[in-house]
Amino acid sequence: MIGRWRLAVALIVASAFSSFPSAFYATIATDVGGGTVTTAVLFASHGAAAIVAMSVLAVPAIATTVARIPLRLYLTAVLGLDALAGLLLVSANGQAEFVLALAGRIATGIALGALTPVVASALAGYRGGSALSTAGILGGVGVGSFVAGTLALQLQRPAVFGIGCLALIAAAAFVLSASDRVTARPLGVDVAAPAGSAIPLVVVGAAALAFAANGLLGLFTSILPGTVAAASDASREFIAGVTVAVVLVAAGAARLTIPADRGRVARVIAAAALLLGAVVFGVGLGAASVALSLIGGVLLGFAAGIAYDTALSLAASRTIGAARVRALAAVQRGGQFGLVIPVLLYPFAIQR
Repeated sequence: MIGRWRLAVALIVASAFSSFPSAFYATIATDVGGGTVTTAVLFASHGAAAIVAMSVLAVPAIATTVARIPLRLYLTAVLGLDALAGLLLVSANGQAEFVLALAGRIATGIALGALTPVVASALAGYRGGSALSTAGILGGVGVGSFVAGTLALQLQRPAVFGIGCLALIAAAAFVLSASDRVTARPLGVDVAAPAGSAIPLVVVGAAALAFAANGLLGLFTSILPGTVAAASDASREFIAGVTVAVVLVAAGAARLTIPADRGRVARVIAAAALLLGAVVFGVGLGAASVALSLIGGVLLGFAAGIAYDTALSLAASRTIGAARVRALAAVQRGGQFGLVIPVLLYPFAIQR
């Protein structure tokens, strides 16, 4: 059975690679003569593709089949496919830049959607597993954006994406090297459980909560970084990468800073951070202050991280076996809708 740290590495690296384009959205939009709509489409296409993959995993028969596959083989295959899909991003230059970038975002979105619910289900079998999932998914996105933005100071875009592909291959090799002592029940599930067993209604509420949390985080990984970067004289890619990084790292670390048994305290802190963060971020944008914008973003990210972790915890604690894979796929699918719908609506909202 794969240890939790190998699972965490797979989740972090895949999540990090998913945010590599965040530092380049504004640049790509400029290159192809587009604006915020171009950025929104490139970003939302990834989330939409992940939704499709998660919807497939939520099918009872598919969830049961996946539960029977040795976990290290499944994850190795998905990480390898993610790296191959990343080659589309490496090639995204010239006249076909937008088309290749869009194809790359769709293909890597499918890979991420096929990986995250399965890893989250496996991590749920460990103490503090949901918090580790939240940190891996959200923190990984933040780390990936920061790495991409920093590399962009010295390297061209294809080289940056190439390094991301190599990281995925390394993660696949790391997972494949795990001992495979358990093959019949690699996810710690009862594969004999009825494939069509009902998912608790609380999962619907958890999915809605994940939608709200990711709706906020989606804006900070797509359109808002370019808005913040416009107020700075520094490298656009670097500032955009830093903006995503501080917000998403704060989101990933949020639940780890509060004991797992202090759920009510976490929710109160999240509400306070949400209100204060909205005010500070708004003031920062109004005053063209990068520092205030980043501080506000960190507070908002902290609140969203707690909300997302709460959603995962609710789903994982009410289900077992293949039903857990389906429940977590449903919650994360709700989160992916949050990454798509608000981002697509934002350009039209600001035009009014």
